[in-house]
Amino acid sequence: MPPAASFRRRGLRSRVIRVVMMWARWSWGRGDLAGACRAYRWAVAHGDRFWQGFASRCEAAGLHELGDTAGAVAAYRRCIAFGDRDSAPAAALDLGLLLERLGDTTGAVTAYRRCVEFDHSSAAAMAAEFLGRLLEQQGDSAGAVAAYRRCIGFGDRGSAPAAAEFLGRLLEREGDISGAFAAYRTAIRLGCERRRTDASDRLADLLETQGDLVGARAARAHRDVPGKLGSALDDVQHNYSHVRSREFAPHVVSVLRHGEIVEEAVWVRQEPGFQDGYLILTSQRLLMLRDFHYPDNRSCRAEGPLPAFEYFAFDRAGISCTVDDDATKPTLVVRYGAGSSTSQVKSIAFRHARSLRHLMELLAQG
Repeated sequence: MPPAASFRRRGLRSRVIRVVMMWARWSWGRGDLAGACRAYRWAVAHGDRFWQGFASRCEAAGLHELGDTAGAVAAYRRCIAFGDRDSAPAAALDLGLLLERLGDTTGAVTAYRRCVEFDHSSAAAMAAEFLGRLLEQQGDSAGAVAAYRRCIGFGDRGSAPAAAEFLGRLLEREGDISGAFAAYRTAIRLGCERRRTDASDRLADLLETQGDLVGARAARAHRDVPGKLGSALDDVQHNYSHVRSREFAPHVVSVLRHGEIVEEAVWVRQEPGFQDGYLILTSQRLLMLRDFHYPDNRSCRAEGPLPAFEYFAFDRAGISCTVDDDATKPTLVVRYGAGSSTSQVKSIAFRHARSLRHLMELLAQG
């Protein structure tokens, strides 16, 4: 067949497959799942590899809805065999969940492992978390630890915090206290509102059992950080997403020292350069942090450094703070390195005088 004719034939087939897929979607929408499954099955038989994986997964979901679990399992496995990078990982995850509900834990473990092997998308991270949980239930602690660590390594926002917390609990039961500490701190740093609270409580409980009451108190105070950041944004009436402060709070916690508690957070502007950010007073330091806000929506940055978001961090004992009454806006003057040749000054403008007064009162308390 001449190349031009072959090209036209492939183009015609592709258009036909698109029409069939649209028909399948329309049939599904009107409640005709059986008709949709027939259309998807036809697309698997006559389509190219671009469509086969996707159509197989859609057929599997339809058969599952119809109660044909054996057919759904076969369709999921067919999708995995096609190896499409978009459909196969999700199909392996769905297959694992289905087999686990059916009581086939061996098959579920195999499916989760296959999903993780694709090393792609959030599906692999979820599969690693579920694999760790299932292996832990089966008594395979070493396998569970490896799976949880793999999940954390993916850095997925939805799965990594939970996996880090589960890892901490498992290591704590196994007697690996230092490993449990590290895992709980990882869960807190990765963020996820519910998990952050759970991990902070677990960390606090563990610190208490080790006799570290100061560290335990600071860990329980982690849950107050989102509210303090949210109040700072509300005070200046920023038109930001209501989840902004909760998303940034784990990064604030990540820069805190052991036993350090956030006392106050204010949205301010530092000169020169007019750099906006949070001025944060802790029990030990005065920090200014740039809210980079969602540094990477697809990653928790489980490993490696965070973006540079710390403008400065001074020990409270090493600074002197005064108010510049001549400035056009309420201004805090911070002098650090006093008594040396490198003594420097930071001028920080506040939106409201009341915020500056409150901060000065806290500083005066020591």
